[in-house]
Amino acid sequence: MKKIISILLFAISVFTLVACDDELTKNQNFLNEALASIDITYETGDSINSVTKDITLGSLSDKFSTVTLEWSSNIPSVVSIVDDKAVIYRRQENTEVTITATIVFNEVELYRDFNITVLGINQVPNEEVPTDGSPIISGVKNVEIKVDESNVNLLTGITAKDINNKALTVILDDSKVDYTKAGRYEITYKATDENNKTSTKVAQLRIIGFGSSTNALYKFEFPSTDLSHGYSDPAIDSVLTDSISNSSFAIKKRRANVGQGGEGLIISGTSSSETLGWVEFDFKEVITKMSFMARLYSDKDLALVKEVKLQQKQGTNWVDVLDILPLLNPDATNKTFEVNNLDNSIYRLYVDANQGTQNSARIVFDDLAVYKAGTGSYQDLTPSILGTKDYELVTGSTLPNFLDGVSAKDVDGITIPVTITENTVDVTKVGNYSVTYRTQDLFGHEVTKDIVVRVKDEEVFVPGDYSTYYASLNGKSQSEMKSILTTMVKSNGRATGSTEQVKTVDSFEGKNYNIYTGFGSYGNREHVWPNSKLGSAPDYDLHNLRAAVVSVNSTRSNYPFTNQVTQTNWQLINGKFYPGKEHVGDVARIVLYISLRYNLSLNLVGNLEMFLTWHEEDPVSPFEISRNNKIYSIQNNRNPFIDHPEFVNLIYS
Repeated sequence: MKKIISILLFAISVFTLVACDDELTKNQNFLNEALASIDITYETGDSINSVTKDITLGSLSDKFSTVTLEWSSNIPSVVSIVDDKAVIYRRQENTEVTITATIVFNEVELYRDFNITVLGINQVPNEEVPTDGSPIISGVKNVEIKVDESNVNLLTGITAKDINNKALTVILDDSKVDYTKAGRYEITYKATDENNKTSTKVAQLRIIGFGSSTNALYKFEFPSTDLSHGYSDPAIDSVLTDSISNSSFAIKKRRANVGQGGEGLIISGTSSSETLGWVEFDFKEVITKMSFMARLYSDKDLALVKEVKLQQKQGTNWVDVLDILPLLNPDATNKTFEVNNLDNSIYRLYVDANQGTQNSARIVFDDLAVYKAGTGSYQDLTPSILGTKDYELVTGSTLPNFLDGVSAKDVDGITIPVTITENTVDVTKVGNYSVTYRTQDLFGHEVTKDIVVRVKDEEVFVPGDYSTYYASLNGKSQSEMKSILTTMVKSNGRATGSTEQVKTVDSFEGKNYNIYTGFGSYGNREHVWPNSKLGSAPDYDLHNLRAAVVSVNSTRSNYPFTNQVTQTNWQLINGKFYPGKEHVGDVARIVLYISLRYNLSLNLVGNLEMFLTWHEEDPVSPFEISRNNKIYSIQNNRNPFIDHPEFVNLIYS
C-alpha cells in the first residue's frame, strides 16, 4: 500500500512540475511578445547613433494591459525619462547612453536595452551615407567665437572623403558672416570629388559680443507731463523726459501721446482721417540692448492693428528688429520685452493700422530703457525660461500642465525647447513642492528654473455676523455676498490723497510708519500699485498711497513684486521688488483692493497666488486697522480685506 501511495505522489509531483513549467513558458512567451512590441521613435534627422532631440518612448497595446512597463536611463543627466519622453541634454562630447524598458508580469521581469549615442552639443547630426556616391563630410559642429578674436580657423577638424576613401578638400562658405558684429550666422562646408559630385553641411556660428552695461544709458517712464497734446498734433519734433538725468531727450513723433492718467507712451495707429504712428529715438551712439513693456490700450484696439514693430534705421530705410504685435497679450495686460544684440543708434516704435472712425489701434509702451556695450566682459549667453509662475493648489485637485505658457529662448531670441526635469508635487498632501524647468541651446548653454507649488486644504468660507458698513451682507448666500461686496468696493466713497492726508493716515502711535521699512521719518508718497500701471484709475487713492523713504521708493520704481527672495528685508531682484517679510501682507491687501475697485489685472504687479500667500503669511496688523479707519473718515470707503480677512477667500478663491 505504501508503495502505491509513493507512486501516486511521485506522479502528482511530476504532473505539477510539468504544469508549472508550462505556465512559466506561457508567461515567458507572453512577455517576449510584449517586449518585442516596444520601440522608441526618433525625431526627424536623428538615428540610434546620432541623437540630438527628445525621443518618444513606446507603450504597450491593450493586449498587454496586465503587463507593467517602466523606462529608465543609465545616465539621467544626459537622458532623463519624463512621462513618455526621453528628454535629451547634450554634453560637450558624444555620450553613449542605455535606455532600458523593463516589463513585469506575474513576478517575471524582462528587459530590453536601447543603446544610443547622444551627440555632443556642438556636433551637427550625422547624415546617412549618401547613396549616390557623394562625398562624406565629417567633424562639422556649431561654433562660438568672440567678436575680437582673429585668425580662428573654422576648418580645423573638418575632413571629407570620396566613395573610395580618398581625402578631399573642404571649402568653407562664410559669406553671410560679419565677424565684427555679434550675432548668429549660418556657415556652409562643401566638398566636391573628381566626378563633380558635391556634398554640403551647414552649421551655426555665433559671434559673441561684449555684454551690455548693467546701468541704463537712458530710461523713459513717460510721466503725464510728457507730450501733453492730442494725437493729431502736427509737430514732428518733441521731447521726452529721461528719468536718469531728469532732462529732456529730443525725439521725432507722429500720432503719439502720453496718457494723462500715467498710462505710458501711447501710439495710435489710426483715426478717422489718418493712419501710422511712431516715435523715433536717436541715441547718438550705438546701443546694445533695449527693454520695455507694451500692451494694447484696450482689447477693442486690436481689431484695426496691422503692425507693431521695433525698427532700426539703416541709411534712409527702416529695418524691422522685433515684430511686437503677435507677442502682445490679447487681454491688454503688459508684456515685458528685452531685445539684445542691437548695434545701431537710431530706433523707432512703429504702429500701422487700417482706417478707423476714431483714435484706435492704440499701443501703450512703458518703462523703456536702453543700454550700451559694457567693457571688459562678454555678453551673457545664458538662455531664458519665460512665463513661469508659482502655483497654489487645493488637496485632491488635478495637476495643471506646468508647461502651459512656458517657453524658452536663447540669447539670439530664437525659441528653444524647455522641459520639466523634476516635479515633486503631491496633491494628496499639504505642503510646499517644487517643479524644475530646464533648457539648453544649440551651443550647450543651459539654465534651470524652479517654481514653488503650494498644496493646501480647501478653505471653506464661513460668513460672520456683519454690522454697520457691511450690514447689507447679513443673511445673504455666498454668491450674493460676493456680488454685494464687489459692488461696495467698486462704488463706495471717493479717491483723494494729498501729502498731508498720507501723513495723517500713516501716523501710528504718534510716529510715521513707512511701507517697506517701518517706523521712521516721512519721505514721500509711494504708489504701491505703481502710478504708471494704473491705466485710467486715479493715482491719488489713499488706499494705494503709503508713506515711504525716498531712496527706497526710488529703488522700487514701478517694478512688479516678487517672492524670489534671499533675505527678510526689502530688496530689488532682477527687475522685481520684494517688500520685506513684515510688509508682504500690507502690500497684498492693498493690491487686491485696487485690483477689485478699478478692475486692474494683478499680473501688472505680480500674481494672485503670491498675494494670497502673503495675505496669509502676514496677518492684518493694528497699524492697518488704524489706517483703514482714518481713510474711511476721509474717503468714506474701507478696504474689506483688512476689516474681514476672510473676504479675500470670498472674492478670490
